[in-house]
Amino acid sequence: MFTALLGTALVAVAHIDIRHRRIPNVLNAVIVIAGLANAVLVGGWGALIWALPAALLAYLVIWAADQMHRLRSGSPGIGMGDAKLFAGVGAWLGPLYLAPVMLVASLSAVLVVLTHRALSMESLQTRSIAFGPFIAAAFFGFWCAREYAGWRI
Repeated sequence: MFTALLGTALVAVAHIDIRHRRIPNVLNAVIVIAGLANAVLVGGWGALIWALPAALLAYLVIWAADQMHRLRSGSPGIGMGDAKLFAGVGAWLGPLYLAPVMLVASLSAVLVVLTHRALSMESLQTRSIAFGPFIAAAFFGFWCAREYAGWRI
């Protein structure tokens, strides 16, 4: 049941972020709360010792990256909707999956940008891309690999 909820929410996140370049707080709240609830149902209340700090750490990583970008360029670098979505990664998967999810999401985004640039001969330097779909895809991929294929980090 939780996998279906997570998958549905992540598809909605990706769709909305692509179309409107924002991720609604209500979707991010559902993802984080469901992740914390899943942690408690699967591992008991003690599981919150890992899930809650992981969610906070994930949010702070994106927030800090945005702050560094703002200091350097004077403009926002990444939306806080992405930070809240990444907090959901922490809530669902715990701290050990944060770096792999971010790595896969980032490499996927770079690959898409480079492919677009090669095919259209158009520079994307002045345009932003929605990063939420990349986080969502990596997140769901790692969730399914862990839950159904037995992958463990």
